[in-house]
Amino acid sequence: MANHMALLKMVKSKLRREDLIPLTGKSPEMPEVIQQQFESFVARTGAKEDCFYYMADGTAPYVYYDFPYCHYLYSFDSDMEEMFSPVTQYEARNRAIDKAIEEKNYDYYLYIVEGAFDMLILQDLFDSLEGSEKYRLLKEKYTDVDYGHDLITREMWEEAILTRSPDDVSKIPGYFDTLTVYRGNSSESTPPEQAMSWTVDFKVALGFATRLTGSEATIYEATIKRKDIIDYYDGRKEKEIICFPENLRKIKQITQEKTDVLLPQLNKERYADEYSYYVNTLMESEEAAASGLFLDSDFHNKLHTKRVLMLALTLSRFAKCSHTERAILANTAVYHDIGRTHEWEDEFHGLESVKKVNENNLPLVQIQCVRTKEDYKLATFSNEEVDIISFLMHYHCIEDTEAFSALSKRDMSEKGKKTARKLYKLFKDADGLDRVRLGDLDISYLRTPKAKELIVFATDLLRNIE
Repeated sequence: MANHMALLKMVKSKLRREDLIPLTGKSPEMPEVIQQQFESFVARTGAKEDCFYYMADGTAPYVYYDFPYCHYLYSFDSDMEEMFSPVTQYEARNRAIDKAIEEKNYDYYLYIVEGAFDMLILQDLFDSLEGSEKYRLLKEKYTDVDYGHDLITREMWEEAILTRSPDDVSKIPGYFDTLTVYRGNSSESTPPEQAMSWTVDFKVALGFATRLTGSEATIYEATIKRKDIIDYYDGRKEKEIICFPENLRKIKQITQEKTDVLLPQLNKERYADEYSYYVNTLMESEEAAASGLFLDSDFHNKLHTKRVLMLALTLSRFAKCSHTERAILANTAVYHDIGRTHEWEDEFHGLESVKKVNENNLPLVQIQCVRTKEDYKLATFSNEEVDIISFLMHYHCIEDTEAFSALSKRDMSEKGKKTARKLYKLFKDADGLDRVRLGDLDISYLRTPKAKELIVFATDLLRNIE
């Protein structure tokens, strides 16, 4: 995955002035034969020798940059010479650039140049921009790129801000004076203490943190005064705020379990074995197939059930659940959505799931693998434990207040009610964490602190569970 991130960065990165190594004279970066081709090329074309550069990590090895003109070159052979000739496309592009600048059509100018050059060109173009054009173009380029933000200096921002009009600034929805903002980082991202780009939407931050891999994903939270926000941008549905880093307060990492650390632990302690036994025994059995347990859908299907099962067992580990409590969670996870007949919100499908279990006499199985020396142990549930499973299934899709009100009236021992309340929160969080598949996970709805540390893990399960 790290290679994928490096490739993404290479493709989307912007050229920096220090990336351009002059090719004048004898350049040690070029073999002698290439140097000779270069000298002959310059002599025949009449091009400015000091405008040619070498790029070690670029999409092409050579660049011709004579502001406002810039072109990639892949070689100095005769074919490239013909392309570079004043009668070919380069000259046509140069004429287009001249016209765009003359007409002050800077958007078109930045559009027709090679994408990797646009930040460098903006730097060179910046002083000639007039009025609020400075701010408009700077904001547009800043919010449009994934890499190269640091090419826009603090001085450029400060100068541009002085030129903007009230109409240039987008208003942030809401009315609170202090906003909570988030940032998702990978290994290649700007550290949060230096970052100007944040979002008011946690889901967006999560997407940035986990877009390639979750193992190095980090999510940060901070607060900022509305008055200290430079601008707000939602052109890419990212609900992005731009601010100077020193105006952020209480920057903290939302701690996340690392998938590449957690999975080996779950394997070693045999939580993964319990997961596999429940899948094979209850989900992949002939009885399950004959009953048509799982909805053939995009979102509430068998894969969703498997992920909820894994998440429930994982949460049970951190909650130090007994083997019976784990089994209650596991059976609930397997059957919680079997009463569904459609994808839409349905507060009754939990009750329908309970009815389907009873009507089809579906098995409730208690498997004990965790920290046992034997292959596994089987146990049966008491009547009250079966009732807890029914309660969790019934009320997993109903508001907490209603669920707990119903629990208080249930014919169950106080110990049973205490267990049901504990497991209800864990199961709701396991089911809620898989909302990453829908892109609408709201961490404020998670009930247990540990669930908030499993968001990246849940995202990785979405990609890997089959």
